Amino acid sequence: MAGLRELRVHTVELLRTPGLVRAYPADVNPSDLEITDSALLERVVGTACADLTVESTVDGLVVHGHVEVVTTDDCRRCLKPVAEPIHVDIDEVYQQATPGRTEAPEGITLLESEALDLTPVVRDAVLLALAGPPLLCDPNCAGLCPVCGEDRNEVSCTCTSEVTDLRWSALDQLRDLPAE
Repeated sequence: MAGLRELRVHTVELLRTPGLVRAYPADVNPSDLEITDSALLERVVGTACADLTVESTVDGLVVHGHVEVVTTDDCRRCLKPVAEPIHVDIDEVYQQATPGRTEAPEGITLLESEALDLTPVVRDAVLLALAGPPLLCDPNCAGLCPVCGEDRNEVSCTCTSEVTDLRWSALDQLRDLPAE
């Protein structure tokens, strides 16, 4: 398994050779990504698989790729445990820092050393995957019956789930009166 060492890109050679492309695949243990929320870490199954390429440009580097992480959660309709792989695309631009330049344009990060650490990029991708919408066990999941609580995927209950608004109950009584 690749570790955080493989997420460090030495930029000197890349910056000297515009057009050079290098691949940086890595399997990263989520606990090495400095994610402090233990509840989020518990939702990750196995390692985060990062498949990144770094391309040198005339004035910087462009990082493309994706991170795949398998997350677990409860189905948002029936509450069964679900595990699902989630892909997050990565597109980051880094420019060389120059003397007197203290800020980068929006969406660009300045390179201030001879090594680029891709760990924050992978961490952000994992956090984005974990912050996504709640999972579904099946797109056609029928969920739980709001009356009896039975799983409607397994049992066909006979409950009526008619929604009534108590604010209109006085008018409902008028409906039951005989017509004159």
